[in-house]
Amino acid sequence: MRLFIGILLAGLSLCGPANLSAAPQLLENLPLESPEGTYTANVEWDDAGFIGRIRMLIYDKGETPIKSVELPQMKPAPANLTWISDNWVACESFVAEQGAAFFYMDVARERGYLIEILAPEKDGDWFITFTTNDDVSSNSIHTIARGHSSIFPILLRELPTEGLSYLSSDFAYLMADAVDSYVQWRKKQGFTNLEFLTPMAENAKVGRLAVMSFDNVAEIVYFPQKTTTTREMLALTQRQKLPAGLQTAIRGVDPPKLKIEWIGDSGEFSITNISDAAASTGTELVRGRFEGVSDAVYTGPGVAALLQESRSPEKKSDSGKKSDKDSGNGDEDDSDKKESTSKKSSSKSSSKSSSSKSKKPSRSK
Repeated sequence: MRLFIGILLAGLSLCGPANLSAAPQLLENLPLESPEGTYTANVEWDDAGFIGRIRMLIYDKGETPIKSVELPQMKPAPANLTWISDNWVACESFVAEQGAAFFYMDVARERGYLIEILAPEKDGDWFITFTTNDDVSSNSIHTIARGHSSIFPILLRELPTEGLSYLSSDFAYLMADAVDSYVQWRKKQGFTNLEFLTPMAENAKVGRLAVMSFDNVAEIVYFPQKTTTTREMLALTQRQKLPAGLQTAIRGVDPPKLKIEWIGDSGEFSITNISDAAASTGTELVRGRFEGVSDAVYTGPGVAALLQESRSPEKKSDSGKKSDKDSGNGDEDDSDKKESTSKKSSSKSSSKSSSSKSKKPSRSK
């Protein structure tokens, strides 16, 4: 059994080969010029099959792109190509009434980022995925989400509900920093694919737990809720492998349905098999402990609030002083620079993990 697998297959972006027989389409008749005239940009995509490909094309003076980024996307339908700075270009896509996607390119680094949001129920949790052209994997990064917050492995609380907020350099910096932090952690941890096997267990005094699969190896994962950034959260994340016998059962034809719970406030937990509907409490399979863990409820602002703050008159007067070179995004060897330059916004990053509900982001005007 794999948590949410039916929904993910039905509604979220999974990396897969597109039907190459479909002719690519271009969004603009003429590429869109950047604010300082350094580049022009256009979007090309193919939408044959459920999973298509979307490409950002960057030109200088000629008709041949000098840079490009391509990512897989669920039924791409790009619109509103926008230069959000002289170095960042973005566009949006909408999938029927339930989904939205926003595609970005950091031109200097030739790095692409895609956030896809699915709101399958009016008052339900969003399903949120991220994709980037990382050298380890360009598969979609699925997340644990509550309300319209991405909780793990990418931490971005209280995402905006208006499309215009996503088409801003402030959001691009926050999102790219969070995704890059996860990509760096994934490289250091030495895995490619992450899959969730149980719902998340929470204890405000201790933290959060879930059973996850790292390249088909099941592990118990602890992560705190008090942190402000993805990088900080992942630095405090702990992992414990499940016993070999349970690993085999999980990979079997009829895997157990697992439930993980905290026992008290001391870091002790249990995992039970709740596959038998007749069992009132389930059969305990594992009992263990994470040592030295403690937590607190996060009460700071979320992404939407941070973006609103950045649009205030006081912030606008300083916005022109920020260079794209100081965006706080980079690969692993830029992590120190990223930490310092992104601290202004990401140190406050995201609001309390309330279970607030809302519609998908509305189309920007």
